Amino acid sequence: MKLKNYAIILFLIISFSVSAQIGNVKLGNGAGFNITSGDYNVMVGDSTAFNLTSALFGVFIGRRAGYSLTSGGENIFIGENAGFTNTTGQDNVFIGKDAGRLNLATDNVFIRNKIWRK
Repeated sequence: MKLKNYAIILFLIISFSVSAQIGNVKLGNGAGFNITSGDYNVMVGDSTAFNLTSALFGVFIGRRAGYSLTSGGENIFIGENAGFTNTTGQDNVFIGKDAGRLNLATDNVFIRNKIWRK
């Protein structure tokens, strides 16, 4: 069997596996690892939305974006470590590396806002 066929079969298995969630897209090692009942989330990147369990309608793109989030909904975290420590905030938009990394609140917009340094 050709590699292309294996890739298609793997995609179908991942896409249509039986689970309690609906409409989630997970691409990357550990992306959405703990999700149990959250629906319609997009998680792209290594450990992105790793602790997410039940949030709805979120977009998480970038290594460890939304890593600590468990149940906040309708968030958009784009960039490495964007919204890293936010656990239950909702309606946030964090765009850029480390944007909103230490933010724990709701209804925020941070664009390219690096708030900590090594």
